[in-house]
Amino acid sequence: MARNIPLISSALFKDADVRIYIKSGEKQIAFARNAMEKIGETERERLHFIVQPMDAGLKLIPGTLLIDGTELKRCVSAYVKSWPEAIRAEKQFLKEQKISLAVCDIPAWTLAACREAGVRSLFISNFTWVEIYREYLGENLTQAYQDCYGKADEAFLYELYPPQLPGYFRRWEKAGFVCRGFHPAEADKIRSGHQRPCIYVGVGRSADIGEDIDVSSIPYDFFVTDGVHLTGDNVYPLDQDLPNTQDYILASDFVITKAGWGTIAEAVLAGKPMALLSRDTVAEDRNSIRQLVLRNLGIEADSLDLAEMGSLIKRLQSLAAKQRPAYRPDTDRLAAAILKRAEAGSGKSAGYEYAQRERGEENNAAGSL
Repeated sequence: MARNIPLISSALFKDADVRIYIKSGEKQIAFARNAMEKIGETERERLHFIVQPMDAGLKLIPGTLLIDGTELKRCVSAYVKSWPEAIRAEKQFLKEQKISLAVCDIPAWTLAACREAGVRSLFISNFTWVEIYREYLGENLTQAYQDCYGKADEAFLYELYPPQLPGYFRRWEKAGFVCRGFHPAEADKIRSGHQRPCIYVGVGRSADIGEDIDVSSIPYDFFVTDGVHLTGDNVYPLDQDLPNTQDYILASDFVITKAGWGTIAEAVLAGKPMALLSRDTVAEDRNSIRQLVLRNLGIEADSLDLAEMGSLIKRLQSLAAKQRPAYRPDTDRLAAAILKRAEAGSGKSAGYEYAQRERGEENNAAGSL
């Protein structure tokens, strides 16, 4: 969800007439509501939130970042069977609300609904479920997803997309990194409360990566999210409802994170070297980490490396000394492109629908405008 918030905000400010409907799971909608609190009242009046589970997502083995293949197959099989009714209901919604453009990141079945309803659709993401599910599910299930993705009228493919992704779509173009806006004054305030350098450590709400790790002897302060068990008087837990974790990334010297695209984009645009916790069982993660390592933007690590935090920090310091590319946010250009496509439709409304990537995961959920 986090990567869609800046696009939605930019679209609302650029076009005073556009109405935006956001569909996603309960936790994702709660995050979006919280994140959009600071926009103006006029903009909020044109924003509509709808709680609706949008995808089967990933299913993890409890206490790990690993995929539970058996549970995943059971859930996806049941979910694909529910698509005909979901498509029927979505077609009715699209027509009743006079939606002129549906932006999908990344629930596949919504694209089929758009095609049947005659509503223009735009896929926007750095991956699809096809690459991930193909390693766990039968060909019939993955083909059902690929067939739906092929119904998109157009695709914007974010940085780090895998090489096979353009082949799924009839029309596509590259998109850069986007993230929630930084607040330098807030980051300075965060940093001023710490005498030592700082490290942001995040794995998402759905993950829990093992035993407690004592980092009290490490000469750094650590901002940690749920699921990270670092201990010491230099560890500062972040509330799970904190709306501006991006400012803690900006205030940090290094970032340690699983390879979720939203956090990656925030770290890249903040210019922070990353240690990326690998999940060899997830194709998206493998691809993202490989590309980030090649660009000198990150190093690969695993949860066991957290127990050797001093050594991991030395690797990050070596990475920081290397030359790496700089990136600028692509938010405003993409928002303008989305609005242009909405205006080419039948009205001035956009529907945003989000998939739930992992049970209970928060910011990195995928969606559509």
